Amino acid sequence: MYQDIFEKIAFHYDELVREGNDPFLDPPEVQEYMDEWDGEEFLNLLALTGKEKVLEIGCGTGRLAGRVLNLCMEYTGIDLSGASVMRARANLAAVPGTPFRNFLCGQFPDCILPGQYHCIFSSLTFLHIPDKSAAMQKIASHLLPGGRVVLSLDKTRKEDIEYIDRTVPVFPDTPVSIKKACTGTGLQFVSRLEKEKATLLVFAK
Repeated sequence: MYQDIFEKIAFHYDELVREGNDPFLDPPEVQEYMDEWDGEEFLNLLALTGKEKVLEIGCGTGRLAGRVLNLCMEYTGIDLSGASVMRARANLAAVPGTPFRNFLCGQFPDCILPGQYHCIFSSLTFLHIPDKSAAMQKIASHLLPGGRVVLSLDKTRKEDIEYIDRTVPVFPDTPVSIKKACTGTGLQFVSRLEKEKATLLVFAK
């Protein structure tokens, strides 16, 4: 049903990598700007102790994973863009002292995930997922009892992203719609943190 849309999204991010756009290599001033969506407050909400298996939905080229790897025992990242996944593997291979890493290329929630996780998180990715209820159900089915989900939702709720000669369709989220999508999943709302550009939501099982 959404295959054409997924192909457009994947093509956009594949092209970004080919064009030399790699957020993993962003200079400090750009990293500071991105902290508005997933900075220290976001990382603190993950509540990682170094013993957890974590899943990141929308790992991109590894920008956020680079800050999470040394906080967990096992990391799995999934992304729709094959070029981004390949770049993430290369970027994170150079990060020393990191745990087991696994990278998947596919569209969430249709992908097959390899296991269960203590923490599942996503930043600026749910806007690319049309069926929020299916996504939250998938998350719940792979979250271990006592586990937590942390989402960063962009407050700019446009219906598409214009980038040079490309238009990328998006499906804006609101805290209310995500909470509604959790109905019947077994996920319980824990907290909500408002930032200038993002809303951070935490759920638990």
